[in-house]
Amino acid sequence: MEVQSLDGFIDINYGKWQGLTPAQVAELYPDLYRKWLEAPHLVEIPGGENLKTVRERALAALYQVIEKHQGQNVVVVAHQVVNKVLLCAVLNISNAFFWHIEQDNGCLNIIGYDERGFNLVLLNDTCHLTACK
Repeated sequence: MEVQSLDGFIDINYGKWQGLTPAQVAELYPDLYRKWLEAPHLVEIPGGENLKTVRERALAALYQVIEKHQGQNVVVVAHQVVNKVLLCAVLNISNAFFWHIEQDNGCLNIIGYDERGFNLVLLNDTCHLTACK
């Protein structure tokens, strides 16, 4: 298959937080940053997005891929925030569980889809990055 870019899978718009370290965000936006760590689903990043918006656009893009490639295996590459909200959607859980899902850099998730819906087969696998035992 040819590589295609879908806007629905782009990273969260960090708005005024873009380019800042977590320590800088915590210093400039202490209350909002604390809320991000405690209840990320309730945070609207100044000038940016919230997790609900990211989930809606990413899930729409995922359904677009599913529709276009029925019966095929495809690879979707996205950033950590997008992966985490998509996994919340796949598991049919609220974005309140955002911090309960680990997504290491370069990890693999395998998600199946059939007439019953989504099936999480593999989560946060990084075996390909190190010598597997």
